[in-house]
Amino acid sequence: MKIIRCSVCGKRKIHAKGLCRKCYMKQYRENNREKANEYAKQYRENNREKCNEDNKQYRISNGGQSMSENTECASYLGCHVAEQVLSKVFKNVKQMPYGNKGFDFFCNKGKKIDVKASVLHTNGESLGQWRFKIKQNIIADYFLCLAFDNREDLNPLHIWLIPSKDINYLINAAISKSTIHKWDKYKLDINKVISCCDTLKR
Repeated sequence: MKIIRCSVCGKRKIHAKGLCRKCYMKQYRENNREKANEYAKQYRENNREKCNEDNKQYRISNGGQSMSENTECASYLGCHVAEQVLSKVFKNVKQMPYGNKGFDFFCNKGKKIDVKASVLHTNGESLGQWRFKIKQNIIADYFLCLAFDNREDLNPLHIWLIPSKDINYLINAAISKSTIHKWDKYKLDINKVISCCDTLKR
């Protein structure tokens, strides 16, 4: 008996509509791309923790490191270190899932807090500065900016709670050591953060 081959690739036998299974699924995806993307987006939103864990396991199985182990990862400082510290320092906060758009916490007064962290950047010509990526975020009510000495020691030096309206028009906010006094009105007690960081290091 003659086997009828796929009308597109001509290599495999027909699955449906004159196409093999592979060509049929490819055509289906192309014709239903928007529907498939919407379904995938909805699935990720409804299963955020599972998707994050699956992505983590995939990276590890392919030789990658988890965010908590890879100190060179862009998310290591802001997510693993800063958010873990601050969730223990501030009382009655509701932490958002990783990747939540616009903010990381609800404080106990219902305000949206976006956590930013930076180590000291120097170029040899100045005392240095801390740089916080604001990205013109108008979702958060406050930015909680945590300044570290360097990525190896991770000693917290300063912490500021800055109202969104004061900096949310910026792409990046820079706090220089030479003009740090201008930010004193936003400054918080750093001692609790230092204590928590020391505990995490141990």
